[in-house]
Amino acid sequence: MVAYGWSYGGYMTFWMSTQTDRFKLISPGAGLTNLYSMYSTTDIPAYLGWFFGTPWENQAIYDRLSPIRHVKNVTAKILIMHGANDARVPPTQADEFYRALKDLGKDVTYIRYPRQGHGITEPRLATDRLRRYVCAFTDAVGVPSTTETCEKGVPVPTPDAARK
Repeated sequence: MVAYGWSYGGYMTFWMSTQTDRFKLISPGAGLTNLYSMYSTTDIPAYLGWFFGTPWENQAIYDRLSPIRHVKNVTAKILIMHGANDARVPPTQADEFYRALKDLGKDVTYIRYPRQGHGITEPRLATDRLRRYVCAFTDAVGVPSTTETCEKGVPVPTPDAARK
């Protein structure tokens, strides 16, 4: 199986990657990995407080529900995607998880999209994201892509894309 999600779905897929070995590939996008640091760096600082209170009052729940605290359990290949200018979920959330996976010798790829916020809105970059999903997912489950030319789970640039 493969899984992907964006924003809250990104948080859930980061979480899933630390809680089960059922997936061959998981692709979190714009997801939270460290609730403690997220509390102080998001553009909506009250959001986590509504659910859990502050991290300094309820540190145990912030630790327990932060995927970064369980990163050593990851067994799936991970494809992280995030906008470089995301103020809602700062890219440092993805940076932390990526660094931890690299330190642990896990199979991880991290794509940081320039000029993008919490969503990928530039058409060329949005297309790249979708092509990466197709190539990574078909590679992970061992079926050929019928829509994209892929090498080892990565889209092969088209001649048009190479000129831009």
